[in-house]
Amino acid sequence: MTFDVAGRLAEGLAALDNTQLYVQACALRGFSHPDLTVHSAQLRDWYRTEEGLDLLVLDADCAVLHAAARSAADALQLSQSADVSTAWSGHGGGAAVEFVSRHVGNGGRVADSVDAAARAAERLRDDLWRIVDGKVQATIAADDRVAAQRPSWLAAARAMLGGGSEEAAAVVDSEMTPHVVAVIAGEWLTAMRESVSAVGAAYRVALDSLAANPFVLFEIPGDLVSRPAAPVVSAAASVPPVVAVPAAAAVAPTVPAAAVPGSIPQTAPSPPNPGVAPSQPTEPMTAPPPAPMSPTSLPDPTAGLGGLPGGFADALGGLLGAGPDLGSSAGMPEPEPIEAPDVPEAAEETDDPEEGAVEEDEDEGPDEEAAATTPDDSAAEEDPAVPEEPPPATEEPETEVPATPVPEPVPLAEPSPVAEQAPATPCEIAADELPQVGE
Repeated sequence: MTFDVAGRLAEGLAALDNTQLYVQACALRGFSHPDLTVHSAQLRDWYRTEEGLDLLVLDADCAVLHAAARSAADALQLSQSADVSTAWSGHGGGAAVEFVSRHVGNGGRVADSVDAAARAAERLRDDLWRIVDGKVQATIAADDRVAAQRPSWLAAARAMLGGGSEEAAAVVDSEMTPHVVAVIAGEWLTAMRESVSAVGAAYRVALDSLAANPFVLFEIPGDLVSRPAAPVVSAAASVPPVVAVPAAAAVAPTVPAAAVPGSIPQTAPSPPNPGVAPSQPTEPMTAPPPAPMSPTSLPDPTAGLGGLPGGFADALGGLLGAGPDLGSSAGMPEPEPIEAPDVPEAAEETDDPEEGAVEEDEDEGPDEEAAATTPDDSAAEEDPAVPEEPPPATEEPETEVPATPVPEPVPLAEPSPVAEQAPATPCEIAADELPQVGE
């Protein structure tokens, strides 16, 4: 058996062409069938459903599978278990014999599976060949039934396709149409439909046979399995790195109490009275480098108090925190209301730079803020007799100044907003009256 599908189908093409011509002639006379008369090659479509099927390849696969099954069967005949039992003894030898026995059993199941696959492929090959051969036989048999009428029928069918004649129409109606309805639309079409279904069923049987074979798993001794090495962790990698802290950042610098922002209002000192010799300014104090917000120098707030009355000087010194040298205002009686003194006419001049300096004296009220935001134009002129004062430090938010200076240094902190004003003390009243001198 050659299993040549293309060659076998070619043997029935002549009979198929005759049948197709009969069906076309009957269609011209009114015959209609959804599986036969839709187009002129519909019968050929039914006949060629297995065209391209190569059973020769499947036959070669069957031969290979049979050879593999025979090799597996021959391997099972070897007496491996006897050799192992004589080579090893003891508990380890018994375990080895059991291990090899399990391998032999799995090998037997593999051999059975290969043999079953060979038989399934062989059965599929035979079924497909049988289906193709049955289609060819059905086509030839349908044409052979009218072998005696074949010449007259073919002539009448060609005449109908060429234009038709009454004689040809009579042959088609009386003889050809009953044959097409009974044999072609009945027996032959049924055989074609069954062949298509049989091909699908043959493939399903083969797949089910292969899936029925058990899954075989061969054991592998643990000593033969390569295990991945555990990752090596060095001692240096297990200890987290220590972040080095700079020496300047490790120890917070100690800031003097006089340099702490917010402890003393950052305002320029008032110039001395012209009638009194000006006191020497205090040595400028340099702030530590780590405190960028501190001023570079801070003059003595009591340097310009020499020209004021003693009571005003003491009270203002206590208010500004000048220290014990100026005395404390805690025991002072409440001062009498202060009237504006008579100032010489020279003090009323608006161009005098001393007036602008007096207005810039230290005050916690709103007059100081107004003087800072709207400076007098006359303050730009410099008096050659007055020594140059250091530029005023940048103004920062003012806070309430305690009567007693803080004995211990306070760490740097962000300037706090101005606290709510408490009831005015005698010293504060005196300080509020101070900017009015000279008006």
